[in-house]
Amino acid sequence: MDKVKKQNIIQITIFLIYISLNFYLMLIHEPWRDEVFPFIVAKYWSLSDIILLGRFDGNPMLWQVILMPFLKLGAPVITIQLISFLFCSMAAFLFYFKTEVSFLFKNIILFTCPFVYTYSSFARSYVLALFLLMLIGVLYKDRYEKPVLYSLVICFLPYTHVMLWGMVAGLVITFHIFELFKALCKRSSLKKNDLIKIGIGLLMVAVSSITALLFTSGEANSDVSSRSGINSDAIILSVAMVLTAMLLVAFAIIRKRYLREAVAVLTAVLFQVLVYFFLYSVVIMQRRVLISVFVVFFIVICSEQDVSLTNSLIGFLKKYYLIIVYSISVIASGALIEWGETIIFDISGNYSSARQMGEYLDSNLNSDDKVNCFYGVIDQTIVPYTNMRIYDLRYEDYIENVKRKDNNLEEIDKTVNQVLSMDNYSKYSGEYIITECEMNLPYLEKIYETDSSVVNEQYWLYLVK
Repeated sequence: MDKVKKQNIIQITIFLIYISLNFYLMLIHEPWRDEVFPFIVAKYWSLSDIILLGRFDGNPMLWQVILMPFLKLGAPVITIQLISFLFCSMAAFLFYFKTEVSFLFKNIILFTCPFVYTYSSFARSYVLALFLLMLIGVLYKDRYEKPVLYSLVICFLPYTHVMLWGMVAGLVITFHIFELFKALCKRSSLKKNDLIKIGIGLLMVAVSSITALLFTSGEANSDVSSRSGINSDAIILSVAMVLTAMLLVAFAIIRKRYLREAVAVLTAVLFQVLVYFFLYSVVIMQRRVLISVFVVFFIVICSEQDVSLTNSLIGFLKKYYLIIVYSISVIASGALIEWGETIIFDISGNYSSARQMGEYLDSNLNSDDKVNCFYGVIDQTIVPYTNMRIYDLRYEDYIENVKRKDNNLEEIDKTVNQVLSMDNYSKYSGEYIITECEMNLPYLEKIYETDSSVVNEQYWLYLVK
C-alpha cells in the first residue's frame, strides 16, 4: 500500500470518528429557547414575517428560510439539529479534505470547539457562518480567476449573523476595493475583463449587505435595549480577540506576506467589539468561538497560497506559530473551558426542561384543557414537545402566533399581577398556567415541577382553583 493511499485511509477513518462523535453529541443535546424560536418562526410564520423578523430580532433570516420548507411539511424539532449537523459536517469536510492545511493542524483543529459540538449540536445560524467561511477559504486561491463566484458566496455571509458583518467588510476591503483602487491608480496588473468581474462582485456584495442591514433595522430590538451596557465578560473577550488578531498581523509583518488576510480578520474582530460596545454585550459560547473560527479561516486562506506554510521544518515558531495563536484564541476567549463544561453539563443533565414539561402535558392533560403562560420567550421552548397549544396571556394569543420576540420583565410582572390579582384570577378558574418560578398563592394548585436545567429553563405547572 503506497503512502498516499494509507494516509487517505487514515484521514477517512479519523473523519468518520469525528462524525460519529458529533452525531452523538447532537442526539444528547436538547434545544433551548434560542434554538426553538427559529423553529417556531420557520414552522408557523409566513415568509414576509420571517423577512421582517430581523427588525426586532437583531439578525437576518437566512437560517429560518433554510429551515422553513422542512418544518412547513411537518418535520419534527430534531430536524433543525440535523440541518445544523449537516452544515457543520460539510464545513469540516471542506476544511479536512479540501484545504492545504497540514495533517497535524487539521486533526488538532477538527476535534476542538469550532467543529465539535458548538455549531453541530446547537441549531443556530452560526453554523452557516462556519460553513461559508470554509467555502470562501477553499475558493480564496481562485478569487482572481472566479471573482463573481467568490463574491456570490460572500453575499450570503451578511445573512448569517450581525457578528459576521465585519468579516464581510474585511474581505471586501482587502480584495474588491483594494484591487479596484490599484486600477484607479494605474498600478494594477489585472486585465480589464477581470477588473469588471471584480466590480460586479463588489456590487453584488454591496447590494447583499445593504439589504441585510435594512432587514435588521427600523424597529427597536428589545433584546438590545434591555441589555445595554458593557459587562466584564465582553471587555475581557474583546481584549482577547484584539490581541489574538494582532498576533496574526505580527505574523504577516514578520513573514512579509498575508497582511491583507490579517487585516480582514482584524476588521472582523474590531467589528465584533463594536457590536459588544454599542449593540449588545451578552457573551455566549457561540460568540466566544467566533475568534477561533476567524483564526482557522486565516490559517486556511494562507495555507491555500503557500503549502509550505504549515509544513515548514525551519524553526519552531515558523512551523507552529499559527497553531499556537489558535490555541491562544480558544483559551484566552474562554471558549475552551465553556465548551468543555457545557458538553459535560449536556451529557449529565437537562440542557432545558422543555421536553420534560411537554411530555407531561401530553400524558396528563386532556386535549380541551387550556394551558396559559406569561413569558413566551422561555415557554415557547415547550412548543415542539407537546400537542397542547400554549396561550400567551400577555398578547392574548398562542405563542407561535405572537410576532414578537421580547423579554420585557416589567411587562411580564405587570401581566402576572393583573392576571393573578384577587379580582381577576377567578376568570381563569379550571385553567392551567406554566411559570418559570415557584408561586405560592392560595388559589394556585401545583400540579407538576420539572427538573432544573443548564439554561435555567425550569417549569412549574399550576391549576387555577
